[in-house]
Amino acid sequence: MNTKKLLKGIAAVLMCAVVVYFIVRTLRASAGELRSYRFAFNYWYVISSFALLAASSLFLPWAWKIICAFFGAHLSYAASLQIQFLSYITRLVPGRVLTLLSQVAVAKEQQIPPHVSVATVVIFTVFGTLVGVQVFLASMLLWPGVGPAIKLACAAAACALFALLLWSKAVETIVSAVMRKIKGQAVAFHMRPRDALAIQAIILASWAVYALALHLLMNSLA
Repeated sequence: MNTKKLLKGIAAVLMCAVVVYFIVRTLRASAGELRSYRFAFNYWYVISSFALLAASSLFLPWAWKIICAFFGAHLSYAASLQIQFLSYITRLVPGRVLTLLSQVAVAKEQQIPPHVSVATVVIFTVFGTLVGVQVFLASMLLWPGVGPAIKLACAAAACALFALLLWSKAVETIVSAVMRKIKGQAVAFHMRPRDALAIQAIILASWAVYALALHLLMNSLA
């Protein structure tokens, strides 16, 4: 094991230790409240939660299918779902890549070149990250105690990010910068504004269904 891997391993262990410490400290601090809480298990909420959780995973292959079309790789929804499903399974195998880049190996079965797979994963990640920032900024509008000026700034920033993802040139610049870091070369693709709008809507819909599933799961115990 080289020094870099050793340092990464130590850092991972330390991070896990810190997380476990704060979890244990929180549980100990609220132990009395938990003991006095009257739990009630609702089977129907649990079943509905897992059904919605499964449904939320059906959105993202649709978004990835649209992204693949940017490079002329026209997949069926079934093929896109298969690639994403198998890539998720490979992440559970020890020693495999535990990121979205695991799709690259699985996509080869559908005759998608590795550089295209990497580019689609980068685009997918860029959209997912920036949509996540949009959701966070929009949620600030509902936070109590946040002043009107901050709410207005957050709303403006969320709208700016939304518009940025509709601008093909801006997305291509971001993706090319990441690709130069990963593969040492830029990448060119064609993205229509309506495709970018569809991808954002699909990601938001997936998260909305996932949030509802989590809501039901939490309420199944109360």
